Amino acid sequence: MVVYGGATGGGSLASDDLFLLDMRNGEDQATWMIVPVVGSTPGWRYGHTIIFAKPHLLVFGGNTGSEPVNDVWCLSVEKAPFSWAKLNCGQETPCVRVYHSAALCMNGSANGMMVVFGGRTNDSSALHDTWGLRRHRDGRWDWVKAPYKSTTTPPTPWYQHSTLFLGPLMFVIGGRTNTVGEVVALEVYDTESSEWTKFNSIQRFRHVVWSIEQTIYIHGGFEQVTPNIPINIIATIETEKLFAKHETLLWKVRQTLESKKEGSKESKKPKTDNKYDYEM
Repeated sequence: MVVYGGATGGGSLASDDLFLLDMRNGEDQATWMIVPVVGSTPGWRYGHTIIFAKPHLLVFGGNTGSEPVNDVWCLSVEKAPFSWAKLNCGQETPCVRVYHSAALCMNGSANGMMVVFGGRTNDSSALHDTWGLRRHRDGRWDWVKAPYKSTTTPPTPWYQHSTLFLGPLMFVIGGRTNTVGEVVALEVYDTESSEWTKFNSIQRFRHVVWSIEQTIYIHGGFEQVTPNIPINIIATIETEKLFAKHETLLWKVRQTLESKKEGSKESKKPKTDNKYDYEM
């Protein structure tokens, strides 16, 4: 796990050090370390996102303490010395934003892209656009704006939410809107059909999410009814129940899990020496 930047409890900004949780000796002996970096850094900022898209760490957006930004910084972890590079991502880019989400899609039409959704712009308005950052074989990076079908309801503008992918499906969970205390839905974006679907959701913001097989876990953050009191409760979402009346979405989740299981079986197969392989 890596951590970069953010704000401290006193309201000031954290340093621009890159922290790594070293778990090579097991969870019981996990230790934090500062990754040595040479050259320029993304600088102090909060409300940004950082993801790992092998072999790159990608930092996008946030607020520098004086203004929101929309720059992208990249660090390759392949070999030392490690250094950050500010990417040139073409002319069409997302607007400046803070408190957005970013997740790596590993399946479907957005395979390999960092997908960014929502956030809050420089006039504090919530956003509901979706963008994918892709890397071309020649090393170029560019943004592509995700479409959505006009026959479906567009997503809610929100910020301080979380997203994750199960196959080609992006789950947008929790968050806040332009209206204080407004109840938000759980929304799912299908990157293959460009359709949004709404479901009932837990009412949290500034939380974290992760998934294990078909179960989504939500931890921490704040609830809408007690926005100043952090909570330490883990909630779960069972996609089998969530998609009970949505056969296509359920099928896509199941297909993703089956593919992972097959891939795991293949990786565990013993390697054979070619001199003992015969063609019949």
